[in-house]
Amino acid sequence: AMAQRAQELREERRRAAEVEDRLRREKAKVEEEQRHRQEEEAESRRRRKAEEERIKHEEQEREEEERRREAAEEERKRAEEEERRIREKEEQELERLRREKKESERRRAEERQQVAERSRQNFERNRTHRAVASNSLLRWNGDADSSMMSGNGIKQQLL
Repeated sequence: AMAQRAQELREERRRAAEVEDRLRREKAKVEEEQRHRQEEEAESRRRRKAEEERIKHEEQEREEEERRREAAEEERKRAEEEERRIREKEEQELERLRREKKESERRRAEERQQVAERSRQNFERNRTHRAVASNSLLRWNGDADSSMMSGNGIKQQLL
């Protein structure tokens, strides 16, 4: 009975050792699975964070590109407005120069017309004077001839 009892105790210890061994293996397996799950969760968090960072970075780049595009658009509009103002000033200056030229040409034409009119008047006056002088001379000469012939003399001619 003692031997059998010793055998039962040995058998019980062996089973207990097997149970402990199985429990240890299961615990190790559970710990390994838990460690593996934690590593996967950590990797998942790392990937999710990296993806969030990538998305955030892309969004920042898009915003920066939008700001650059808007700034370029504003600069283009400003340059166009400046060109338009310069063009308007140039057109106004050209128009002013055209008006001045037209006015100057009008004044010169007016002056030429006045000079031509004065020349014509002078010519007419001179022609009239020449004609009068010529007629007077002819009359003088003619009268003198006839007066002398008639005997009235030069004195009457002068009166």
